[in-house]
Amino acid sequence: MIVSNTTLSRHGLASSHAVEAGGLSGRPLFARSTAVLARMRRRLGPEVVIVGVGGITSAETAAEKIRAGADLVQLYTGMIYDGPALPARVVRGLSAIVQREGVASIGALRDTALAKWEATPI
Repeated sequence: MIVSNTTLSRHGLASSHAVEAGGLSGRPLFARSTAVLARMRRRLGPEVVIVGVGGITSAETAAEKIRAGADLVQLYTGMIYDGPALPARVVRGLSAIVQREGVASIGALRDTALAKWEATPI
């Protein structure tokens, strides 16, 4: 299941994008989409594969989606702004995060911030 790609809401957005029409994606969506992801993980349980999307622009944001319950992450808007080298940078960064946190794999990070993200207002 892919959780949550875009939003029409501009709530809390203080930029020139606040008045644009259509779906909002990218960095402004990160916190909201990660909170929705955590809620979906809790409701669906551990067996359903969830793809986290929305505002992933670095290894840290990818890792945070995993901590909130994602099994996989999808990059899209970040590639528009950061270019085709972004996936390789994210993978290298995730490897560094695994080493830094002393876990066996990136999968070991899943759900470690589930409660934090569930409590985040949408």
